[in-house]
Amino acid sequence: MKNIKNICLTALMLWLATLQTFAQSSLTVTPGTSITISGGTIFSVDSLVLNPSADFTISGPNAETTNTTIAHSSANPYLQRVFHFSNTLPAFSGAVSIYYRDEELNGLPESALTLNVNDGISWNDYNTNVTRDATNNVVTTSALSSININELTLASADAPLPVFFSLFNAACVTAGVKLIWKTAQEINSKKFDVQRSADAVGWNVAGSVSAAGTSNSERSYTYTDVKTAPNSFYRIVEYDTDGKTITSSVIKSSCSFTESFTVYPNPARNVIIVSINVNAATNVIFNLYDAKGVLVKTVKANLLAGINQVQLNISTLANGTYILSAQWNNQMQTSKVAKE
Repeated sequence: MKNIKNICLTALMLWLATLQTFAQSSLTVTPGTSITISGGTIFSVDSLVLNPSADFTISGPNAETTNTTIAHSSANPYLQRVFHFSNTLPAFSGAVSIYYRDEELNGLPESALTLNVNDGISWNDYNTNVTRDATNNVVTTSALSSININELTLASADAPLPVFFSLFNAACVTAGVKLIWKTAQEINSKKFDVQRSADAVGWNVAGSVSAAGTSNSERSYTYTDVKTAPNSFYRIVEYDTDGKTITSSVIKSSCSFTESFTVYPNPARNVIIVSINVNAATNVIFNLYDAKGVLVKTVKANLLAGINQVQLNISTLANGTYILSAQWNNQMQTSKVAKE
């Protein structure tokens, strides 16, 4: 279907089916096609209801699937009904409703259920303009403005899903190794420990950096390790005020520059990490193709000078073999990736 307009009747039928049966329908938009949901139209798939305030277009390739677990990890409990999109949706404004069964609550209090959305990098919770209907098992969040949706679910307003690192970079400087990491949002964060290792097995704290506490905007942190040994491994551990921790991926420093491209783990289940070493800041475009050569995912990212790690979410893709290509500056690298 290409550029479908005025789908109110179809959307309403899907919505009624969802209310009555929780029918496991799905949404697939093939490459080169798109679906437009008219502003004010109720559109539902897999018990997820979108009601955009203005015309909203989903372009292919994209697909929605429903799972019991999230792709972007969390230590906090969440509803065992999670909606994944294979490619992040464009900015959405309007209302989102999520229907659920009692057996999917995972111990969460219905009176505190709150929409949590991952934009492909980090989790964001929306705890205003919320209507909770425990009788009909639905939570509606309205007045949303320009949010990007990669996956979404419900969690408790008292324990929202945590935000993960949007960037992790290591670069050699005169004084040692400079580490840069960014968070898109923080909730009750206390501090970050920079941990160093010679073998990525035993870890020691190289230093600590105070965290923002609570922040709804991107935060950048820097730590320079002056006592490092050549080719050391690093990771960042974030501590919340309640004692919970979040650990970043592991990055290896290298002070002899060689432009590199590495993909791991392989095979992978939910996330692949692409490590790229560049000598100057630049942009990169990742394209992922299936075994038939069809483009199924595109991701753009910014790289800093040094070693960069970029995470690509593949949780919603079918099991099989894919080809990942990365283009930056005048370079193009490819890698075969197995999804299991």
